[in-house]
Amino acid sequence: MTDITDIPRPEVLDPHRPLRRHGTELFEDNRPEVDVLRQALEDSCGYADQLWHTLDQLRAYLLVSLPPDPSTAGAGRIGASPAGPDDDDGWQAWIQAFAATTSVLCGPHGDGGFGLSRARQESQRRRFNVRSNAE
Repeated sequence: MTDITDIPRPEVLDPHRPLRRHGTELFEDNRPEVDVLRQALEDSCGYADQLWHTLDQLRAYLLVSLPPDPSTAGAGRIGASPAGPDDDDGWQAWIQAFAATTSVLCGPHGDGGFGLSRARQESQRRRFNVRSNAE
């Protein structure tokens, strides 16, 4: 079983997060409360937009990953999921879907490449293990 790394919920989703920075700032945030709240709403909506687009892409990936429709004459494999260790296009599609989803779950500023690194690691491990078991 593969370990799934816990991803903390991004601060932008916390309605009780501090909206004004204090302590290490060089100047005090003296904006009116309405401006602070408007910025918080814009930040949250911007992140929600990122989430929506990534989930929409993941939805499309899941649809094309299905096996061919048996009722369609002459249906061939068109899925995006890897069909085996030598399916470079399938592995690339899987890596992109995993990396994008992991990145957006980490917050509006992404994950610094963690999802891509983890996806590549998993694909290499699984491709190598499949090859070594078949030999």
